[in-house]
Amino acid sequence: MITAYFLETTGIIWYVPCLLECLVFFFLIKPLGSKNPFGWKDAAAAIALIAYQMLITYLHQQFYLDFVLCLAGYFVYLTYEKCSSRQQNLYVSCVFLLCVEAGKIVALDLLMQPIVGALSQWSPLAVTLLNFGLTFAVLSIVAFIASRWLFDSGAENLSWTQCVSILLPIIPFMFLRSRSYAYENPDQPLYQDMVLILLMLIGSIIVIIVVNAANLSSVVKKADLLQMEALLNEQHQHYAMKKSAVDAVRRQYHDLKHYLGTLEESRDIRQVRAFVEGMSQTISPFEAFVETGNEAVDIILADKAGLCQRERIRLVPYVDASRLNFMSSFELCALFGNALDNAIEATIPLDDESLREISLKVSYDHDLMVMRLANRYAGDLPKKDGRLATTKPNSERHGFGMESIDAIARKHGGAMSFDAEGGTFTLNVVIPVPR
Repeated sequence: MITAYFLETTGIIWYVPCLLECLVFFFLIKPLGSKNPFGWKDAAAAIALIAYQMLITYLHQQFYLDFVLCLAGYFVYLTYEKCSSRQQNLYVSCVFLLCVEAGKIVALDLLMQPIVGALSQWSPLAVTLLNFGLTFAVLSIVAFIASRWLFDSGAENLSWTQCVSILLPIIPFMFLRSRSYAYENPDQPLYQDMVLILLMLIGSIIVIIVVNAANLSSVVKKADLLQMEALLNEQHQHYAMKKSAVDAVRRQYHDLKHYLGTLEESRDIRQVRAFVEGMSQTISPFEAFVETGNEAVDIILADKAGLCQRERIRLVPYVDASRLNFMSSFELCALFGNALDNAIEATIPLDDESLREISLKVSYDHDLMVMRLANRYAGDLPKKDGRLATTKPNSERHGFGMESIDAIARKHGGAMSFDAEGGTFTLNVVIPVPR
């Protein structure tokens, strides 16, 4: 066996491949991105991971035990760095370890073992370094290829059951890789068959895991998209009802002059007061009506202003929507409705009356519509999978507001951003305005 020409595995040189594997791992997970700013704690965590992997290399237990221990190390590191959901952390760790095993099998058993006779003339150091170089090269190539599908579709939406189910094919690989009879058997064809079976198995496992994760993730995303579209339809229907109510009030306004003329001739004070009270209750929801230059935006702001009045929140709108006719009422409802709903939801828990204020400004910079919404909030903003999450109890029907705003902005060639510092949340939306 080619391993007979290596340096002793207890030598310090065997820490080199462990260090190279960790470097490839850090490069592989770069697309995930840590949610924490890099600091001395992150550097200490990376050093601890490298030291842990070196310790496993030094102990050199059975394959299945080493595999599980290495998997635990990478999983704990990703969880500490808050790179993604725990399901995706497990998923990425397993795929990386499979890439490592692919590198070892190809370098040692497929490339070096067939030319063992020629390599026997080399020094043990040269043979060992050749093994390290080939393993690192193959690992890098396989990891790069896997990463093209590993993060594009993502596994952040997978449940624990789905994540564990797509990782089940690893079990037969671990079992077969742990069998040593083929390596110790002098029958060369059996050894070659063993290597080919392992390569086909590990390649199939990587493809199965990545493709299944992509399919499951796409199904979840499609379900989220359908749910978001259903919520937007509900919002638009709500807008249509408000529009009908506003139209009714406007029609009755013209009749109001005739009623006032009749009241002037009436001498029954109680009748006058009863009429005034009834009329005040009827039109009170529309007292905060704002004229923005766009009927849809007018109605949305009137609706949200009424809600703010009931919740004792000051809504300060400086909105010029006269150039937003290129957007449908459906999109305007989603854009302004979701933004104001989120702001109201965050402002309601505030006890200090002076902080219960929402400012909304829509202006134009040449051919750009600039929307800025600011409100105060209490505590920490909840996050889920790296995005803002809702605080409403029926979270399965909420939490799509920011995604909807971002989708509308990108549809029209714009962008959305938000900032939360010092207890103030600021939403910015920039959309090009067609000439």
